[in-house]
Order: sequence, then C-alpha cells, then structure tokens
Amino acid sequence: MANVMDDIENGARRLMNAGIGVARTIEEQVNELSSNIENAKNDAVKAYDNLVLKGAKDNGPDAQNVRKTFDDGVTAVRKLQAKVEKK
Repeated sequence: MANVMDDIENGARRLMNAGIGVARTIEEQVNELSSNIENAKNDAVKAYDNLVLKGAKDNGPDAQNVRKTFDDGVTAVRKLQAKVEKK
C-alpha cells in the first residue's frame, strides 16, 4: 500500500512540476514575443523617421511640386472651413 501511495505522490509531483514548467515556458514565450513586437515597432518608427528626413532633404522640382500642391490643398480647405464657420 505504501508503494501505491508513493507512486501516486510521485505522479502528482511530476504533474505539478510539469504544470509549473508549462507556466514558465508560456511566460518566457510571451516575454519574447512582447520583446519582438517592441523591437519591430521601434524598427518601423526608425524607418519612418528616416523616410521623413529623406523626403525633407529632397528639394528637387518634383518634391517642390508635391509640397506646393499640398499647401494649395491646405489653403483651399482652410478657406472652405472659414466659409462654413461664418454660416
């Protein structure tokens, strides 16, 4: 009878330790995934910032035309907004 109880106790301990191992493994994987997501986000922000800087440095005629068109559009929207607000 003592051997049966020892077997049950050992089996229960092994099961408990396996559960702890599963919990730690999941925790490690979640931490790694979180770190990978944060690194990917930081890389994307850096890449975007580099594109902004590259675009800001471009003073060629095409870039100037795009900026002028954008500015004209902003001016038109502001004028329209002012008209709407007067009514």
